[in-house]
Amino acid sequence: MIDFCNVELETSFSLKYSEFDELRPVFDEFYRKTGLVIDEYGDTRLIIDNLFLIKDIAIDYTKKEINKETRALIQSFIKNLEMITKGGYHFFVSGD
Repeated sequence: MIDFCNVELETSFSLKYSEFDELRPVFDEFYRKTGLVIDEYGDTRLIIDNLFLIKDIAIDYTKKEINKETRALIQSFIKNLEMITKGGYHFFVSGD
């Protein structure tokens, strides 16, 4: 699992490996834009601007995706990002 954690609010959500694989194009694009790697094995510290960028990339990806299940997963991911970005400034993404 990959955990997204808001340090200040102590809130988090997780992605299963299969969900992470479906969202890989979002994280690959994030890497191309920032050089920051989010993967299923490492830990990454992000600031809120990074999560807003991931959210924007996910929104763009949703517009291109034709598979209904994948689109629903992306929309759920976006809602979870919105939840943890409501407060705080530092976030951790941790792979198992």
